[in-house]
Amino acid sequence: MLSLYSYSFPYTSTFKTSFGTFSTRKGVYIRYIEPDTPIDLVSEAAPFPGLFDETFKDVLLQLKSDILILTDFLEQVDDPKMLKDFLDKRSYPSSMEFAISCLALDLITYRDPSQNTIKAISHKQSSQITVNSVSGILPDRDIENVIEEQYQLGYRTLKLKCGRNPGNLSLIIRKYSDRHPDLKFRIDANRSWTFDEALKHLKIFHLPSVEYCEEPLLSGNRNEYLKLKELSPVPLALDESVRNIHQLRQAIKYNQSEIVIIKPAVFGNILNLIETFTGSDTHVIKSVFSSCFESAVGLQAVVRLTALLGNPEIAHGLDTGRFLKQNFSGITVRKGMINTKNLDTWSAKFDITNAKFLKKIDAE
Repeated sequence: MLSLYSYSFPYTSTFKTSFGTFSTRKGVYIRYIEPDTPIDLVSEAAPFPGLFDETFKDVLLQLKSDILILTDFLEQVDDPKMLKDFLDKRSYPSSMEFAISCLALDLITYRDPSQNTIKAISHKQSSQITVNSVSGILPDRDIENVIEEQYQLGYRTLKLKCGRNPGNLSLIIRKYSDRHPDLKFRIDANRSWTFDEALKHLKIFHLPSVEYCEEPLLSGNRNEYLKLKELSPVPLALDESVRNIHQLRQAIKYNQSEIVIIKPAVFGNILNLIETFTGSDTHVIKSVFSSCFESAVGLQAVVRLTALLGNPEIAHGLDTGRFLKQNFSGITVRKGMINTKNLDTWSAKFDITNAKFLKKIDAE
């Protein structure tokens, strides 16, 4: 039996991105129950506005329209090929594909453990993941307070959004790099610079403690980016410019960037990412896994993928649950680390105590 719940969780403070300003995070929970078994699972489809081609409304309408088809599929799915064939024949939104694959992969493992898709790579699963902290665009004094506060909490990598004064931010980074030599920084330019501005600003961020600059160019033009990549003294990272699995594979194949930010739900079926990272020469590009500010339900799958496919020697962008005022219990960050030792499912157990925060959706 399949049922749908929508949520609208407020952020702890207004959230500003290159796509707009947001006060709430919206998504859909897909709950699957199998009678007379212990199976009661939930996954999450939560497209972030602007980052995904689909909207929350698109996903909700598609789920409601296909709820009987999806129920029938989940009742029968028993091997990875069946999952891949089912999704390949449909043009589902990527966040919905991601959620369906989470449920299906757990059901496959439950029904036939020998079909465990990740058995061949499960030995690679890291027992813990290092995560970076994130700071939005803030006044200089507040940025300094955040840096010191997060350092004391155990974080050693900080991602800082760059506002209108890159020079001031670079001075702050110099100051705290001297104070804490083990501290690393990542700059998120939020696609706000012209080519000439990017070249100018990147020079002032050419510091030993700066790992990379994310999405510097306003234009999003690939040729401009490749030219800037050759000239920049700071490594560059692609994020929202890579919007589907084909673009990701092209970026890896042709070494289009030093770093690619991987937001798994953007790429749909989990099997697509597993195939990409186990079948490609992915070591030529550094991959940093990141959430899309999902709730704890979706974050669980993102964390598990990171533990399986991510580089254990770098920090990943998974410390996002704390930005939501309401959330399911789940992933916990302690001293800049996530323990993944007991993480063995893609979907979550449905916590009925949190149902008061949700709205049950009637299928049409």
